[in-house]
Parts: sequence; structure tokens; C-alpha cells
Amino acid sequence: MILVTKLYILFDIGGSKMRLASSYDLKRFTKPVIHKTPQNFKKGIVQFITISKKLAGNKKIIAIAGGIPGPLDKKRTKVINAPNLKSWNNQPFKAKIENELKADVYLENDTAMVALGETHYGAGVKYKKNGIVAYITISTGVG
Repeated sequence: MILVTKLYILFDIGGSKMRLASSYDLKRFTKPVIHKTPQNFKKGIVQFITISKKLAGNKKIIAIAGGIPGPLDKKRTKVINAPNLKSWNNQPFKAKIENELKADVYLENDTAMVALGETHYGAGVKYKKNGIVAYITISTGVG
């Protein structure tokens, strides 16, 4: 039996859906909790924090990592041009989450995160030995 007292939160915020899961070892994760992404940034942050706290229960969150749609600022603290989440643009996403959940937050473009996952654990694994894996997506942001 493994006694888990610490965990990680993993997330994917898209233009239409928000997915969050937890992991205690960064090798396996819980079934994602999926909700509609609120268009309003403040409502989105409240929803994100609420789900994260439920996933954590009484465990300490070590770090939070995931993707958000659109380009990020140079310090990777906020999205600067999310076409389908306009009220999220230039909002202090990282600071709000770190302040509320008391854990480091690592933010990346959502498509880049999926490409990285597919390269190392998904459909691209058998191709990465050749040096290049390309990832193309058609999702909410294509509109």
C-alpha cells in the first residue's frame, strides 16, 4: 500500500473544455475531471481552484502544470491572445493559481503540451528515433 500525502495537478484548458487530473508519481494520473471552460476569466479561475482542491483532498499539491490555448507572454505567466477565451487574455493566470493553491505553476501552450505528450508517450513514440515528430490539431481555436 502506498501512502500518498503529496500530488501534482495536470490540466488542459481549451476554448470549450477544461480538463484537470492529479498524479502522485507523474507516471499515472486520475481520470480527468472535465467541465465546460467558462468564458469569464474570474469564473474560470474559481472553477479551476475548486476542481484542484477536490482532486487534492487533504494532500499537499507539489506543482501544477498544463496548457492553455494561445500564445503566452515571455515569462509564461499568462495567455496573451486566446481567440476563444478573450477575457482570459493578459490576466494573471499563474499568479492567481499559485497564490490560491500555494504550489508552483508551469504554463505552456496547450497544443505544444499535447505534442510533447504524443512524442514521448503516444502516437509519436515510434517516430521520435528519426528525430522529428510533427503534431497537427483541429480544435476549437481553428474556427
